[in-house]
Formats: sequence, C-alpha cells, structure tokens
Amino acid sequence: MSYAGDRLICDADSHLMELPDFLSAHADPLSRHLLPPLGTRTTGLFDPGEHVGKAGQSPETLRKLLQLGDRITRGPKWHDALGAFSGAERSLALDLLGFKRQVVFSSFCARLIFEAPLEVRYPAARAYNRAMAAFCKEDRRLIGVAMVALDEPELARKEIVHAAELGLGAIWIAADPPGGRSPGHPALEPVWKTLAERRLPFILHVGSAALRIPEEWMNDGHPDHVSARGGAEVIGSKDLTVIHHAAQRFISVRCWTGYWTGIRTCAAALSKSEPDGYRT
Repeated sequence: MSYAGDRLICDADSHLMELPDFLSAHADPLSRHLLPPLGTRTTGLFDPGEHVGKAGQSPETLRKLLQLGDRITRGPKWHDALGAFSGAERSLALDLLGFKRQVVFSSFCARLIFEAPLEVRYPAARAYNRAMAAFCKEDRRLIGVAMVALDEPELARKEIVHAAELGLGAIWIAADPPGGRSPGHPALEPVWKTLAERRLPFILHVGSAALRIPEEWMNDGHPDHVSARGGAEVIGSKDLTVIHHAAQRFISVRCWTGYWTGIRTCAAALSKSEPDGYRT
C-alpha cells in the first residue's frame, strides 16, 4: 500500500533539489555567462557534489530507496532523497507516496533570480523555467512552478506566456514592489490579465522575500543561544515569526489599489508561512 492509502492527496508544496548546473544547462548560449552560480547555494548539511553530472541515484541506492515503500518519507533528504533531482525518479517516489498531484518548487533559485541585476533576471528565469519543465515533463501528476520577475511588465508577460507553453502550472513571483511600483500600478495590468487568460495562479511562497531577519535582530546579548539556522535549515524561529509580512503587504496593497477590477479569474496561492486569512 502507498503512503496515501485510500486517501486522495494532492501535495501542494514539494521541492526539487537543484544541482550546480541546473540553470546553465538550460540557458541560452548568449546569456549563459550572466547566470548566477548555483554551486555555493546548493551546499548545506548535504553536499550535492557527488551527484553532479548524474541523471539520478546509483542503481544500488535506487534499489534501497524503493525498498522503503510507504516509509519513503522517513528516508534520506535533500539531494540524497528519491526524486530529488531526477524527474523519472520523482515519478517513482509519487508511486510510493500515492499522491494524485504534486506541486514542485525550486529550493535554491528564488532569491538568486529575484535579487539578480535586472539584465540577469529574465535570462535566469527563462533557464530556470526550462529546467523545471524538463523535470516535470514526463509525469502529468507533477505541476511545475515557473518563476517570473515582474519588474519589466512586458518581459514578464512574455515569460508567463513562455511558461504556459512549457506546460508549467503556476507562476512564482517576488513580494517586492515590482520595478519600484505598487503591485496595483496600471503598468502591471497586462501581467495580471495574462495570468487570468492563461488560467495560471501566481504564488507568493517562502523565497518571495528575504528568508531571514537582519542580523541586528539576532544580536540579543546571548551568544550561547542556538539558532536553527545553518546546515539543512535556512530559516530560524525568529525568522518564521515575520516571514509572512512581505506577502501580506503585497496582497493588501494590491487589493486596496483595486480588487482585480476587470480580472475576474486571476488567482493567488499563498504558501507555507502566510496567515490562513490570506490564503486563497
């Protein structure tokens, strides 16, 4: 029996684990040199180095992982997990889990793309979206989440169309004021309309804003206090208390500007750390 058993489960928050060449392998040749390196971002408690250049786990490792059956959730994590960086192996993991659908997010690319210089954001997003589509393309249960910066509305609109053509199922955006504008600015109306026409929800997720509070807030005069930050964890308990603020501000400002006037089918999906009252 699978982990789900007789239950109907749609997993709304899974992640793939990028390898260092995740972006560069899918970039346009002329922009590849612009892309931010993933090598320093993909290291933590689990080092992906041994997996670089491989299409999946070794046959022996794969055999051991499959033997876990419905206990797969208790198995290895990060790059060592079944389906961490291989779409084909993710399908095997879904078989063991018994999930009907699974939404797939990036683990390392969000701030790397959203905080990149403007001339890098769109080439990097295009490479990322191609890579995500390649991961999900062989299994209709996988719903890949694209990433699009909204700073340049026309470029954003084109990348949303591109993501839809790739078969991706949602658009992850930053919770920052796009290009120095309110999210309700008229310049962004073509973006919201394109999302509605393509029936793609936009998503504000952990990574839509900075993950950590500034270091000054961590200076409590008690150096012996242990934080969850570091290793496999990038967010501590103090970070979690305010991580929803940026998404809450973005949605509130957009709604007060005008509640999606004329855009009746635009949908937002607020994930993980946003208050329940803001989830749709």
